[in-house]
Amino acid sequence: MTIKQLKNIFKVEQLENKNQFLLSSASALIFQSYESIIAYYDKQKQELTLFSDWNYSQTTRKHLYIFMLNYCAWTFGEIVAYTNNKRRAIEEAIKSKKIKFSRVF
Repeated sequence: MTIKQLKNIFKVEQLENKNQFLLSSASALIFQSYESIIAYYDKQKQELTLFSDWNYSQTTRKHLYIFMLNYCAWTFGEIVAYTNNKRRAIEEAIKSKKIKFSRVF
């Protein structure tokens, strides 16, 4: 999936890096890194779903942490806010089902 396909539904905002994007609508936020959808946040249900490329690189994770802290409910920002090992904290949140995980968007 690319931004071009979502242009009519979502407002597109460039994040801190030229290859990181936030796609937003009234009900959802999507974090895209390059061509990969990394995370989907349902605003109404306050549910965060990560996709298989969330752990692709240190840079992708860095921007995912920013997305979680700045755009998702505090419940998800808190997962990465107070830990030195953010990747492990996310892995544990996926394992405990606080964060959903899907291989397909």
